[in-house]
Amino acid sequence: MSMLPERLLSSLAVAAVILITAGYFVSTEPEDSSTTSLDGVVTVTGLARQTQPLKIAIGRAVEAPLLGSSYLITPNGVTLDEPAVITFAVLDSQRSEIGSLEIYRFHPAFEMWEPVTPIVAHTEELVAIETAQLGEFALGSVSVFTAPVFANVYDEFRAKAPADAVGYEIAVAFSEADRELVRLLSAGEHGGCGGAVRVGDGESFSRLERQASVEIGDTQQALTFVFVTRWFTSSTGGCSQSDPLRPLVEYDILDEIKHS
Repeated sequence: MSMLPERLLSSLAVAAVILITAGYFVSTEPEDSSTTSLDGVVTVTGLARQTQPLKIAIGRAVEAPLLGSSYLITPNGVTLDEPAVITFAVLDSQRSEIGSLEIYRFHPAFEMWEPVTPIVAHTEELVAIETAQLGEFALGSVSVFTAPVFANVYDEFRAKAPADAVGYEIAVAFSEADRELVRLLSAGEHGGCGGAVRVGDGESFSRLERQASVEIGDTQQALTFVFVTRWFTSSTGGCSQSDPLRPLVEYDILDEIKHS
């Protein structure tokens, strides 16, 4: 009979340890992370791997139409289990641009900045986006304009495709007076063999520039447009003669409707 209380106490102690441990993992959510840059401008909140906590480092000074400095947010090169929220505080010097402020991420393969969506908050105090891909980010204010149609450039690229190309992506960016290159998501083209994009097992790049004048507000402004094509290549060879390299199938459907 004297052993019963000891055994009972031992069982209760084990149960208490289990409950406390379980409560710790439930309440602390060890992958939940939020951090702010040393200057207080950028905050990132979300889930990250325990071995790779979310970190922010102030990057480089950026040129117009980007503002201030860039920020390197890691872990880079991985897709987060759930999207993170990246928030930029709007500085007093940036309030005059509040209506057009967006967050941009640097695309290292194309060497250009591209706007990030979705925007989850946009006030006079902050701008925030949600993304599962981290990297180098900056706040920017880009003028709205209608880009010229460069259909002949796409034709020129496709005509000079590598023999082993099985897919491609053309990114279009603009810059003013050697400033930062900003991607135009409304322009560009994707394609592949018979209109179906294949990734292949290698890649190469082509680049060319064009100058054009566009209307921004009430004035004409000369801009440089940069076209970068990423070719997806295959060690087993390129497209067959029956399925040549061409834009996505949707473009072909539109052409068939147009000519019917």
